Amino acid sequence: MSIVWKISETHPRSNILERQLISQRIYQIAGGYENTNDSNYLRHDPILKIACERVPRPGEELLASQPTISRLENQISKGELAAIRRLFVERFIQSYSQAPKEIILDIDGWDAQTYGHQQLSLFHGSDRTPNVLPSTD
Repeated sequence: MSIVWKISETHPRSNILERQLISQRIYQIAGGYENTNDSNYLRHDPILKIACERVPRPGEELLASQPTISRLENQISKGELAAIRRLFVERFIQSYSQAPKEIILDIDGWDAQTYGHQQLSLFHGSDRTPNVLPSTD
């Protein structure tokens, strides 16, 4: 069972293109490109094209742009996110020969600098910039 399957099982209209979009987004994040704006540049990347099962010819079979990736992210429901979280936990537990009695999550927050009057933005004293601490729920 994969993340792509978890998302597409609740979207019966899912097809190969949607699976490629999800793969593109996962590989971008894994490569350190978490901002959807990076999609506009990376859609030409030959290695990413190969990973997403596209032919790496320059100017052909381009991957998704930022607006397409943003629409993909915005269509995922809270239920699907919960299913993905469960999948990660299940896979983690399966990596042990016997399920651990306890799992300790040591999650460090990070600052996401904000601009303008973004909702939930607060002033951060250490670097003197407005920031939002992303939620982990």
